[in-house]
Amino acid sequence: MVVGSALYQQVTETFGGFERFAKSLIVDGIFLITDSPDKYVNEDFGEKTGLRPVSTHYGSVLTIKSLKNQVNVATTSGELELHIDDTYLISCPQIQMLHGIREAANGGESVLVDGIKAANVLREKHPEYYKILTETNNRADGVIAYKDRPQFYHTNSCPIINLNEDGEPEYIRWSNPSHSTFFEGTAEEYEKFIMAFKQFYKILYDCAITVKIKPGYILAFDNKRVMHGRLAFDPNEQRELELWYVDWDALYSTLRVKTINNNLPQKSTNE
Repeated sequence: MVVGSALYQQVTETFGGFERFAKSLIVDGIFLITDSPDKYVNEDFGEKTGLRPVSTHYGSVLTIKSLKNQVNVATTSGELELHIDDTYLISCPQIQMLHGIREAANGGESVLVDGIKAANVLREKHPEYYKILTETNNRADGVIAYKDRPQFYHTNSCPIINLNEDGEPEYIRWSNPSHSTFFEGTAEEYEKFIMAFKQFYKILYDCAITVKIKPGYILAFDNKRVMHGRLAFDPNEQRELELWYVDWDALYSTLRVKTINNNLPQKSTNE
């Protein structure tokens, strides 16, 4: 997996930096921004780039850190398996931004894999399993109740590997915590589905890399292509991340505007 990088100031204040950031996300699905401020930056980043946080049922900006008595594994110190965020939504988040505020001294590395690359490996080595995962619907459910928020119940059903109009892998839909107990098929079909997914799961981890999101790092990635997880860390450590999502429309719009402005004749300072 290719992970390009640039300084926060370059991405937010120069055409070349933003172009590198945007095109890397489009081509590679991932990019690392370094040397960002040591405070929450979603507003500053949005003001300077036009990529403002997109709200979900959780809100527009989230704090990810270890808390006690949590149902959501993301806010624990335990291992987080490779997954796509919010697979139970019909339109799941597009681009994820993870900003390091505090890091754990031991553990807590992010685990990342290009799900499209892994799907192509599965197609080459195990075409019968690839066929199952592109044709069998897998249901995901999101049912959460908070004391100070209303309940929500989201559900979505589609294959784990989703194809485009040309029959090529386009995006991935899998999250074990959201995996439903309901299956749209027979017991025999479910057994074949599990066998296929186990092989895909192995390939995912064989292709995965680890990245330490240090304070000041912002890891940006395509949430429908790059699966992410986390290694366990000491629950007594205060690992903290700022998380928000942005969309492709905003990224492409900003890239077009900056490209046009960069190619226009520069105004004279005497005008």
